[in-house]
Amino acid sequence: MQLYGRLYDYINEYWKLIHETYAVHAIPFLVTYYHINKTTTVWDNTYLMGGSYEKFGQLTGMQWDRYLLLPVFWIEETQTIFDAQEIGYVNEGESGLVIPSNYGF
Repeated sequence: MQLYGRLYDYINEYWKLIHETYAVHAIPFLVTYYHINKTTTVWDNTYLMGGSYEKFGQLTGMQWDRYLLLPVFWIEETQTIFDAQEIGYVNEGESGLVIPSNYGF
């Protein structure tokens, strides 16, 4: 019987990445994460952007799931690019982070 060798062993490389590289080199940051609950949210496609709705609180149709102390990895620096507008200097404050896919959302 002839033995076959794989060029790439994807499953073992993936588990090595998760359990050895992430656990040793990645620093988890514990954050509070809000995720839209799509089953209980009331979607209003015509008036949501023009109405007096709140993101959080009693006057919102959006329902959020809150995850406390969620570990995320590799948070990028917030870009300090300011835009001069009529209301003053505006910074959108975009940043990036990595949420592992095994969290399920």
